[in-house]
Amino acid sequence: VVGVGCPSPGKLAVVAQLRTPGQFVQGPSGTGATAGTNFWDRFWTDDRIFPQSLMDMKRLSRWQNGSHKLMATTTLAQNSAGWELACPGTYESQIYDGNAKLNIWAQLTGLTGPVRFLGADPEIEGAWPPAFVNRAIHTELGLPYSCITETTHMMQIERPQAVADELICFMHDTGIA
Repeated sequence: VVGVGCPSPGKLAVVAQLRTPGQFVQGPSGTGATAGTNFWDRFWTDDRIFPQSLMDMKRLSRWQNGSHKLMATTTLAQNSAGWELACPGTYESQIYDGNAKLNIWAQLTGLTGPVRFLGADPEIEGAWPPAFVNRAIHTELGLPYSCITETTHMMQIERPQAVADELICFMHDTGIA
């Protein structure tokens, strides 16, 4: 078992960072994302705006070239009325709600077989909470852990080869491969 501090299907979280803080307006098809004012009016009618907005976000500056466009392409779907979230906001919220209720911390020490947690870098500026959680799993529970340096919660998008190398190393070290 390898626990990778990976992005869940949380595309809505990235989308939510783009809207004006504190502003919420109902979006197309009830997504809750927003089809409201200025940026969003253009966002939902021009598929070039979202990839560029992702590229312009400081938190996503570590992503590999082309990843921003791929994220935009998988996040948005075009229909007869324009653009909308490919995964409706209600589904996204169910994913986050379900994850929050798992309460897996107490279950981690009962894991059997080979295990190593791969985590994002908790030492970088603006580190995301999962980086601290993965490090805490190691320091508090004593479970094996590897940090992928200079990465955020989106480490597979930022340093895919480093993540793959660490996974392969784990598989060789444990005799899985």
